[in-house]
Amino acid sequence: MTRALSQRETAGRLLQTGDRFEVEVDREFLGEGLLALDPLFPPLPSSLRLVRGGSAVEASYDAAQHAIVSPCLTALAHGGRLLQIAVASESPLTLELLPPERIPSPEDLMSLGPRGALHDLPVDPGDMEILRRCAEGDFSRPDEHRLHEQAVCLALSPGFQTLVAPAHARDLTPYRHQVEAVRRALGRFRGRALLCDEVGLGKTVEAGLILLELVIRGLARRVLVLTPPSLTSQWREEMIRKFGLEFALQEAEGFRAGGEGAWKAHDRVIASFHTAKREAHRQAVLQAGWDLIIIDEAHHLRNRNTVLWRFASELRSPYLLMLTATPVQNDLDELFNLIQVLRPGHLETAKRFEENFVSRSDRLKPKNAARLQDLLAEVMVRNRRSSTEVALTRRHACTLQISPSPDEGSLYADMTAYLRSCFRAPSRERAPHDPGALDRMSLMILQAELGSSPAALAPTLAKMAARAPEHAGKLEAFRDRAAAISRPAKLERLLRLLRGDGLDGGLDADEKLLVFTRFKATQAYLAARLREEGVRAAIYSGDISRLEKEDAVKAFAGPVRVLLSTESGGEGRNLQFCRALLNYDLPWNPMRIEQRIGRLSRIGQEREVLVFNFSAAGTLEASILHLLDAKINLFELVVGEVGMILGRIEEEAPFEDIVFDRWIASEGEADFQRGIDEFGDCLAQAREEYLRILEREDQLFGDRLQPGGKD
Repeated sequence: MTRALSQRETAGRLLQTGDRFEVEVDREFLGEGLLALDPLFPPLPSSLRLVRGGSAVEASYDAAQHAIVSPCLTALAHGGRLLQIAVASESPLTLELLPPERIPSPEDLMSLGPRGALHDLPVDPGDMEILRRCAEGDFSRPDEHRLHEQAVCLALSPGFQTLVAPAHARDLTPYRHQVEAVRRALGRFRGRALLCDEVGLGKTVEAGLILLELVIRGLARRVLVLTPPSLTSQWREEMIRKFGLEFALQEAEGFRAGGEGAWKAHDRVIASFHTAKREAHRQAVLQAGWDLIIIDEAHHLRNRNTVLWRFASELRSPYLLMLTATPVQNDLDELFNLIQVLRPGHLETAKRFEENFVSRSDRLKPKNAARLQDLLAEVMVRNRRSSTEVALTRRHACTLQISPSPDEGSLYADMTAYLRSCFRAPSRERAPHDPGALDRMSLMILQAELGSSPAALAPTLAKMAARAPEHAGKLEAFRDRAAAISRPAKLERLLRLLRGDGLDGGLDADEKLLVFTRFKATQAYLAARLREEGVRAAIYSGDISRLEKEDAVKAFAGPVRVLLSTESGGEGRNLQFCRALLNYDLPWNPMRIEQRIGRLSRIGQEREVLVFNFSAAGTLEASILHLLDAKINLFELVVGEVGMILGRIEEEAPFEDIVFDRWIASEGEADFQRGIDEFGDCLAQAREEYLRILEREDQLFGDRLQPGGKD
């Protein structure tokens, strides 16, 4: 008899000859002539038939891609993100398996020994008796049939020394150190691990592989990922693209509309840990029942006297991953606090830990270091760049000085003076509820657009003039001046860079260039101007569909020379086929700059990366660029390190707020420069502290916690 099962319902089932499956997938899984199956879908025989009614079309199964391959596959969109796969019509597609499959007997299960997944799990002898009765057709006890199916799936899976997840990951070839970290975390640590690789070695990849491994084996269905607010979208993008796993974002409108019940309604959720800890969500998160919890940037839990640490210590799940590149920053007690969340009691009590391992003269220097390393080796993985095969190519950063035209220079100076005067106006004029006010956010937007392009500035000035009648006259005058600038100096310098005249840092003629801008209006303006100049450019922004994003990247990889991207292109896209990047305008948040660079300068890039920065003298962006380059050497840091440095500064306020507040409150450029120099000294000190932490952690951990041998 033919059994009709959905793709999700086949998870953990043993396939048999004659089984048929209706398949419906997200468009992310679909390619021309190829259907990438859900990771939960079992592996198929190599020979298949696509069946509709009485007719059949030959197809094949590609194990490497976990996909069905046939030139007859066509996609019919049905709104949203779902597509129905069909063969030359709109009828549902079914899959009929040709080779025979055999269900293992209980004897088979019990004879698998250490090679089967049952060897990695505690199995009660009574459970094996249940399996024996199930195999004989006796399902008199509740849930025995499901238990039998799960046991079959587990027994047919190899132990954790043989991983199945890497074969199902996409656009990803794991490094050996990542695979060994996954094996240790799942095998020796039983899925509860502190992943502490140095920055740039791919802790997120390791966590994703562990997650996918547990999902495929049927060991984790409900998953919660907790991250800093700035990383939620990046995590979601990476989980979709590399592992084919969809997550709901807590910050998304649909999730929030579901209220507290949404935490249980969605099986996979990504949320800011600051949001999750709030009283409004806390109990719902704690009671949702998770199989796996992943906490990124776990060093935020280093203080056990905080609300966040107490919240994390109350989370319950069989599997827990905590990711951080700097588990110790100020005191060895921080290490104790992290491990207390992961495995309570592993280091005994806080008092006993201090007595046994913390030196009184230097709280970062351990007593009994060898014994401490033995204990850490039971819960912690730390790979070092010097001990792996990962080789990151060099970066070459080039600041391109822009000489604004007289009209641009006077507009910048006059608007800057006016915005500062608005900030110093009586608070009544800046109150958020006052429709005539130019509030702080409005001032920030205007100043940022002023540094980007007249095309971005002019329409915003028009909107604000309509909303703030007290300022309408001035704003409209500024709008008219901005609209009159048709060929800004930045555009001319971009065209010169694309011509490859040999004066701009080594960009070859016809070499591809990734151009970042903060604003869609600037992006649209550049696209139109480049088209007029005969330069082919693709558009990448956050408001286009996923398929349109894929098409833009494919075009950029092919005949298109320039990709014009907003900040969304700085998240989750690997563009290593290109090596040159231009910051057409500069984000005030250094993490955004790092994300941009990380699209090119990352694992897999084989060439030196060129980073070009436009800088106009006397502008806020030029001051930020000088600050980041001179004080922390931003462009020489490994992707991820700037966050480690800024984390020591931004506990009081975000970087961009600190800079903007100093700028808007200053009496003039000289006064602002004095303030920015003081802030630069704080940044330089934070960088030195970060380097000191790295040196101490090398002394503390060494290579002892780097996996590589057999567990």
